[in-house]
Amino acid sequence: MVDASAILTLCFEDEDSACGQRVLDAAEAGASIIVPSLWLLEVGNGLIVAERRARLKPDEIPRFLSLLKDLAIKLDQRSFAYTMETIVPMARKHKLTVYETAYLDLALREGIPLATIDKRLADTCKAAGGKLLCA
Repeated sequence: MVDASAILTLCFEDEDSACGQRVLDAAEAGASIIVPSLWLLEVGNGLIVAERRARLKPDEIPRFLSLLKDLAIKLDQRSFAYTMETIVPMARKHKLTVYETAYLDLALREGIPLATIDKRLADTCKAAGGKLLCA
């Protein structure tokens, strides 16, 4: 499981992309990648913000999106009720955003390692008994 922060490192030459590369390596080794549905919006937002800040040129985005298509990413769809009854209280408990908690919940529920460059999310995942692919 990879959060948006980890995968977006692959877009930028000035960022350490080691975590993103580990995700690619795991995918090439046959690991499936499952993400919460908000991942699409976070990655898309990261790309458009990077374009606006001149960190990416518009013609670089399709190449990155092609890379993502090759990863065969699966979306985990959770209901509104699940979000309100499970994720929101979990966010409150761990003092994370609801967005961060969606990743934490998925990693813990599925028993899969989390790839993130968000230190607080990584620390919380470890403290909750989760596994990390990279952090």
